[in-house]
Amino acid sequence: MTNKKKKDYLNTSNHPHERREYIDYDYARKLSPEERKWLEKFTGEYYGAAFEIRPTYVKEGRRHIQISGKGVKPENKRDLRKCRKLDLYYKDEKGKYTMDKAYKYSDANIHGNDLISVCNGRTNAIARDMYNKAYKHDVGDDMTDLVMEYAENNGLGPEEIALMLEDEEEKIRLFNMVKKRKKGKK
Repeated sequence: MTNKKKKDYLNTSNHPHERREYIDYDYARKLSPEERKWLEKFTGEYYGAAFEIRPTYVKEGRRHIQISGKGVKPENKRDLRKCRKLDLYYKDEKGKYTMDKAYKYSDANIHGNDLISVCNGRTNAIARDMYNKAYKHDVGDDMTDLVMEYAENNGLGPEEIALMLEDEEEKIRLFNMVKKRKKGKK
């Protein structure tokens, strides 16, 4: 098993291009080590949804076995993404096992449980943005050519073209036409 190095969240090269503009802190070098550590943790949580998660357990028989977090035995370690269908347990303040998601995240996180979903949403939105830009780059020019050709053949003006592109079903139809054309050129 490889040892993962801690990610430096203030280093913009560790982030996708779409996220870098938000993370460009020109003053970070001037901060004290303690302030820099806080800003790095904040940035990782706020833009990357990199939260500390409490140790996670699954119930096998009558025992709870730790499958993630600090102190997990190597033979019990599991990828949490593959355990989505299992009942996951966390320890509450009293040390009792609970399935309450409120105990999933560590108290060491800067953002509380109420803001974690906001940060996760922001990170997902940035990821969707990246997908949309890639999608646009992939078919954008071909789509424009196809729309202009369609408009010329059917005598459509700019307003009709704009209305046509607002219709979601029409966009899907045009996208599929572009894909067919690309397959035909190969």
